[in-house]
Amino acid sequence: MAKIFPKIWFGDRIVDSADASLHVGSAAVLYGLSVYTVFPVIHIGSGFSIFRLGEHIERLQKSAKLIGIELPDVCTSMDRFTTIVEQLVDANSLGTTVFARATIHVDELVPGTRAK
Repeated sequence: MAKIFPKIWFGDRIVDSADASLHVGSAAVLYGLSVYTVFPVIHIGSGFSIFRLGEHIERLQKSAKLIGIELPDVCTSMDRFTTIVEQLVDANSLGTTVFARATIHVDELVPGTRAK
């Protein structure tokens, strides 16, 4: 069973998961314009390891490009993306192995399925 942790990255910062939302008229909601990847964050002793994060972010980037979604800045820098995952692990006080999901949504209120 999936667990939603209390802190997530939404937009450009860490927020309470209850405060993150997409408008019902957004392209992500109306047309399913989003891409995602899921990767394990493995708990090891007092730390953690992120399994093949480079390959996951590369696949996310390629998926977005394929359907014409502009990448947010956070997804264009491997170092930045890694830092955010680490911040989320700390913010949620993870003490176990979890599967993290990174999703890019088209949140513009646009008619039709234009991804930009």
